[in-house]
Amino acid sequence: MKLARLNVSHWPLPDLVAFNNRVHGRVDPWWARKWVRRIVWAGLGGFCRHLGIMSSYYTLAVIAPTVRRQRADSEGRRITGQLLR
Repeated sequence: MKLARLNVSHWPLPDLVAFNNRVHGRVDPWWARKWVRRIVWAGLGGFCRHLGIMSSYYTLAVIAPTVRRQRADSEGRRITGQLLR
């Protein structure tokens, strides 16, 4: 079985400088407004805070079954399919 070769060197490269200029042409007039910058930075800060809260929640969700199991073992109860309280 003969494998076909993929010649990537023949693909045209995108013009990233032109793309960057188009993006700046659209974003820079909006970014010059102070209220837009404040809203964007506040939104990014809220998003990062949300990610921090969610990551700690998922960490606790992974640890919690182990803690429940240890508590049940120390109290001499049998672990069932139900959540222990």
